[in-house]
Amino acid sequence: MKKFYALGQLYNKYDYIACIDAEVIFLQTDGFYDMMKSVATSKKIYGGDSTSEYNRKIIFESLTRLTPVKDHEQLAKLSNNFTMYTWWSNVPVYDCANVGHFLDWIDLTNVNWYVFDNLLYNYFCLLFYGYELVVVPNLQDSLENAESETIEFVNDGTIYWVNANAYFENQQYYKDFFIVFHLDRRGTK
Repeated sequence: MKKFYALGQLYNKYDYIACIDAEVIFLQTDGFYDMMKSVATSKKIYGGDSTSEYNRKIIFESLTRLTPVKDHEQLAKLSNNFTMYTWWSNVPVYDCANVGHFLDWIDLTNVNWYVFDNLLYNYFCLLFYGYELVVVPNLQDSLENAESETIEFVNDGTIYWVNANAYFENQQYYKDFFIVFHLDRRGTK
């Protein structure tokens, strides 16, 4: 709820907003605005087919709990029947040009723990703004916990953050990235 509230308070003051949790390290900050713009203008959402019942519940709740019933069938199609997990595959950048529409589209009276803000926003952008879902071959879930080899394979220069485990597998590859996240989960899979 706090991220939705922050978006509502700030979106008319900025071009882009990145909602980033605390367990991160910034590798660089110069060019951060251009990085956010690149994430938004690339119109790419990366994801994988989740086999986890837990993650599938997150996908289902995120895409149906706050959204109009009339859009559920299309959201089911876009998400391959609520199995395509996109959470934290890239920096969670919000394009403020469409955040007002996003906030009007959702009903915040029904939020629960299983509603993941950026996953919902990803599908909003797929549904209304012509974003492309890039399905990563052989990826279960999202790039959130992917190994470096997978991230290196799929990255076309528009991914700007990486989980700590992948980062420490090949630090040199990530020299142009901006953020390492999940520092609290280093050494776990």
